[in-house]
Amino acid sequence: MSAMSRIAPPLPLEHPDLRLGRREWLWLWLTAATLVVASYLTQPDMFGTIDWVRIHVLYKEYLATALHHGRLPLWNPHIALGRPFLADVDAALFYPPHLLYLILPVPLACVLLVVAHVALAIYGTLKLAGALALKRPVGWAMGVVFVCSAPIVGSFHSGLVHYGAVLCYLPITFYLALRLSAERSFAAVARLGLAFGLQLLAGHPHGAWLVAFGTTAFLLGRRLERPLLPSLAAAALELGALAAALLAGFLLAAVSMLPLHELAQQSNRQEASIAFSSSFAMPWFAWATFLVPTDARFTFLANAQLYAGAVPLLAGLAGLLLIRQRETRALALLVILAALIAAGTATPAFALLYHVLPGLASLRIPARASVLVAFGLIVGAGIFFSSRPLGWRPASLIALLATLSLASVVLFFLKSGVLGSPAGVWGRVLVVALAALLLLAWLRWGAGGLRLPVVAGLLALLTAADLAVAVWGLKQQNREDPEWLSEAVVARLLQGQAPEPGGAPPRISMPKPYARENAGMRYGWSSFTGYTSLQLGRVWTYLHAVLHLPVPLVQNTYPDRAIFKQGPFPYDSMSLKLGFDPKSFVPVVRLHPDPRVYLADAAKPVDNYPQAVALMGSGHDFHRVPLVEPGWAVSLPAEPPVPDQPGTARIVQFAPEQIAIEAETEHPALLVIAEAWYPGWRAQVNGAQAPCMPVNAWMRGVPVPAGHSQVLLTFHSRFLALGACISLLALAGLVLLLRRPRVQRN
Repeated sequence: MSAMSRIAPPLPLEHPDLRLGRREWLWLWLTAATLVVASYLTQPDMFGTIDWVRIHVLYKEYLATALHHGRLPLWNPHIALGRPFLADVDAALFYPPHLLYLILPVPLACVLLVVAHVALAIYGTLKLAGALALKRPVGWAMGVVFVCSAPIVGSFHSGLVHYGAVLCYLPITFYLALRLSAERSFAAVARLGLAFGLQLLAGHPHGAWLVAFGTTAFLLGRRLERPLLPSLAAAALELGALAAALLAGFLLAAVSMLPLHELAQQSNRQEASIAFSSSFAMPWFAWATFLVPTDARFTFLANAQLYAGAVPLLAGLAGLLLIRQRETRALALLVILAALIAAGTATPAFALLYHVLPGLASLRIPARASVLVAFGLIVGAGIFFSSRPLGWRPASLIALLATLSLASVVLFFLKSGVLGSPAGVWGRVLVVALAALLLLAWLRWGAGGLRLPVVAGLLALLTAADLAVAVWGLKQQNREDPEWLSEAVVARLLQGQAPEPGGAPPRISMPKPYARENAGMRYGWSSFTGYTSLQLGRVWTYLHAVLHLPVPLVQNTYPDRAIFKQGPFPYDSMSLKLGFDPKSFVPVVRLHPDPRVYLADAAKPVDNYPQAVALMGSGHDFHRVPLVEPGWAVSLPAEPPVPDQPGTARIVQFAPEQIAIEAETEHPALLVIAEAWYPGWRAQVNGAQAPCMPVNAWMRGVPVPAGHSQVLLTFHSRFLALGACISLLALAGLVLLLRRPRVQRN
């Protein structure tokens, strides 16, 4: 017996090693494929959704193209004036299933991956149902309802393919947590650590945080019983083992997490605030998605909705009232805590959770926690259907409470009028809810003999039709045109101009809907805007503050649209070649843009980059006198000499991770490159190492001596190699723990 087992008794599982037969495996994959085809490939399909069109298809194409050309894409020069690529979670190169994107057409790879993750969700639900001693058909129903619920369909069908994939790990992670509670072995920690690591590598930390939080709340809730002190001691033991699994997962994902951490430190999310962390919380009307599937008239964040069908909702509420069962208490705690997070600052609880829960202050979680509420209700429904028939009094109490809860919510939202026509929307909702309530009551307390399969079949048909309507409503939302003809026009306009020196991507100022923020990754141009989860803080501040616009803190995935109202070329610092005239609504070519690289024979010190932005916005001539921050030695005068002849510079060769420049000057000067500065950029001048420093708030600067100089800028991720070593060591350690022979207990 291990030392951990002597501290507190484990909680045994009914079927910890439930296995699927060949026929069940076949049904699993057929079910997953059928649901994916019906939900995501019928028109309107998932390839015309916002985040797929504007982010993921472009990222996957860029990644595959770079690797096929033998280049590891460390840097992306095409968006946001340049930024790291592999450090961006949307790249997700190191998630093993994403290798399909490298060998198959991007849409086909996406479909296969969605099928695989939907199958994983159903499989995990079956394993979880077996561990909770739920009936096998109930486990299948739970799995199908979960993958058809609004949080899952809304994620995949808004183009958040990484987030949806991570959420599909939720059931299997709960099952592995139960195994950890029952076994208390290093192998159980390793299994759970492997699951957490894969979720982090999958490319959406928010989803991984939610799964980890939900697992923690579930394990804690299972231990809340009398006597309290031994239960708390057991909870502390299990949460410690869970923390070890989380640490193992972070170590396994270090190849992705360490570069991401560096990017976050340089991003526009550097400082945590409760205003940011509580943004996109559930407004009061969004709680109606408990009862009403959204459509084109009633919309909310697609990946932050609650609808899982009237039958699972009512059965889940009834199941959560069975508080004498350990798992029910755990699910109730999960649902309550998740709802408090989803509500944001609408309740005082969020401020406490903000300071207590690790990671909540660094992410923007609130409304996304709805998936835990929906999952808790679905599992609660499974417990309800698998529990023994109740006596008349407790059954009546459950039915009364469920009916009163449903009626109060319906009346509240009917009175608000937020959902439009009550006759059209609420009429169907009330009919479905009433039918579900009657069938549930008949099944649990009135059906018997041959009537039982009939009632169960009616419930299944009602749920299937209900979810089909919900899925269809979600498919009408978050649409985007997958083919942007205007982008091809922009590309032809650029082809008709003189090429940039050294093959540098020409930089444009074109707003959506004329060009997607990330479209330069496909067409070869560069832009100061970008649709990404983390923008570089220096660039973000400059783009807004230099034009005297408020620097956005909450909406920080793409710059303010007001930038494009400043004229076709709002900036005189980034060599914009093609712009969009907001008055005539036509593209405008700039014949003489400001230089992409130039020399300066003077430099002005500033205290920090916000001060540099302020000076640039007030008219300081940063082309003649660049602005240099403390910590970077530049032996140049504060004023240009007379006559001012700084020399010439030109790009000889431009590649994403390497830029070759030739400079000619009569005296020492500062070479300025109008590309985003970032730690990891290194410089060589005539073969010798030289500093690559931030100048003019966001640009790169390299001191050069008098005469002819050959300058080479190269980018190396400072943490990628270290992260890869840690990940390989962690993987080896987890494999060793999983292969350890089990110790036979007496």
